[in-house]
Amino acid sequence: MAGSTAIPANLGPQPIEHLVVLMLENRSFDLVLGTLYPASPSFDGLTDVMGNADSAGDPLLVGPAPGTITDPDPHHDLASVVEQITGPNQGFVVNYEGRLGPGQWPLRRQVLDYATETTMPVLWRLAREYAVSDRWFCSVPAETWPNRLFVHCGTSLGKVSDRPWRWLPPSLYPATSIFARLGPELSAWACYNDRRARQPLSLDRPVRGRLRQCEAAALFVRRAQLPLRRGERRPPAPRSARRRAADRMDLYGPPAQSAVVEERAVDPL
Repeated sequence: MAGSTAIPANLGPQPIEHLVVLMLENRSFDLVLGTLYPASPSFDGLTDVMGNADSAGDPLLVGPAPGTITDPDPHHDLASVVEQITGPNQGFVVNYEGRLGPGQWPLRRQVLDYATETTMPVLWRLAREYAVSDRWFCSVPAETWPNRLFVHCGTSLGKVSDRPWRWLPPSLYPATSIFARLGPELSAWACYNDRRARQPLSLDRPVRGRLRQCEAAALFVRRAQLPLRRGERRPPAPRSARRRAADRMDLYGPPAQSAVVEERAVDPL
């Protein structure tokens, strides 16, 4: 790992105590880390000659993004993604033109923007310190819920859209979650969300029966900052942290197509 301290050779195997999965959404590898290193046979990154033509046939090239938000948000339903990656990857600008309103024509090229170390310093630091998969692809080239369900269940049961079950009450998704498969010997798990935990609470009884384990992301951060000795239990978060977490969820309300952060940690509660 670049820039990290070498582990002594005589230390021996170390047990894995915690597993953390952070799932973001709607960002491609090229956008987030495409220029982390120069493109080469060992790193499938961006080059400055890559781009798309718009609907008028004018070529547009990739370039650094001035910020972290693309507004309007690009389409990410299955049909749109298929159009975007056709060519290969020659349909992003034409598809994005359909999102633009009157007077927004100059914005068509921003769908080709990529992040830099300045705009995403934390992710870039992590990428440089640890391994990066530059040929990883999402389970379903489509919307949020099918990919969330692959994380929670290993399948979306053929679903490729957020609808119609995105807004339905819990218990309507029939697949077995990985949490149910863990069994009682691996029961120290939790789901953390920066918004209401709609996906975990639409799953099977082991998840819905433990609502206290579907908590706000602020509590994950709080617990991660408290070192534990083996066998010791973490204290509950102070009321102020719980109140801030509740206030955050009340502030944002139900998610539409905006970004949702979910984390799952195997960690004593």
